[in-house]
Amino acid sequence: MNRLQKKVLLIALAAITVVTTYATQCYSLVDNCVCMTPGQCYSSCVPNGCNVPTCVIAVSYGYMNNVCPVYGSGSYTGRSIQGDLTACFISTCKIYNNCTHSYELPPCGCNYVSSRYYGVGNGCQP
Repeated sequence: MNRLQKKVLLIALAAITVVTTYATQCYSLVDNCVCMTPGQCYSSCVPNGCNVPTCVIAVSYGYMNNVCPVYGSGSYTGRSIQGDLTACFISTCKIYNNCTHSYELPPCGCNYVSSRYYGVGNGCQP
């Protein structure tokens, strides 16, 4: 087997692994689904004393009670948007005030509203 054939074989195996992993993803209702990661811009807010809206940036992880991906077996084979909303609780966030050119706590708070999911398909076994 020449080098090109080995590369093609490795790429094919990697692609199969990715597809298989994605296809066997399980979901469960959990209390601590990660809904926000540090550094992520997730909303906008107007700083006090400045009329220029700016991005609200998560400083800590945000968590929520929702149907989320889990490692290993789970209750559901998939998930779908339920239609109503739920809160993503983020303990620390910041905004950049374009008028004072500094970071500060947002007057609008840190929590974020996200879609609620429900599980579809039963007894996921990866």
